[in-house]
Amino acid sequence: IIPAPLIRALFEHGAFSAEATGLTAHALTAFALGLPAFVLVKVLVPGFFAREDTKTPVTFGLIAMAANVVLSLALIWSLAHVGLALATTLAAWLNVALLGTRLVRQRALVLDRRLRSRLVRIVCASAGMGGLLWVVDGRLMPAGALANGMEIAVAAALVALGLASYGALAVLFGAVRRGDLRDALARP
Repeated sequence: IIPAPLIRALFEHGAFSAEATGLTAHALTAFALGLPAFVLVKVLVPGFFAREDTKTPVTFGLIAMAANVVLSLALIWSLAHVGLALATTLAAWLNVALLGTRLVRQRALVLDRRLRSRLVRIVCASAGMGGLLWVVDGRLMPAGALANGMEIAVAAALVALGLASYGALAVLFGAVRRGDLRDALARP
């Protein structure tokens, strides 16, 4: 949702120009769409390892790698560097689909009513946070309106706003209980 302020704060110094920030932000957005998939692969693979099945995740990983190569070759011509990032994201989601489908068919992955309900609430909280960040970044902080040296402060403020708004919305929508959030924040 906010790739440009993050890239600007981290890299737009010296030879890294505003144009490079824009190009990098597009690639970061494409990679960010795959972040849930990258995490889900790490969550799903142990379901196979626990059953002493190492062949299936490796096979699906190879299929995803082949898809990544094919998609990269197909998308680089029309989307340039963003096509490469998007190909990686799509391949990761393919891997998740293969792993998840197999685990569901084996009845090793069961999404109970509570989990499905919480997933919907988590998505709603995430969408609310994303919408708020989009409005704040796009409407209240137009590109080029920052004084020199303010990029890091703006990026930090947006990240803090994202954390706070997600926490509040997650509690509001019932994705987490206040006690769960308090306990998580209290851990060292």
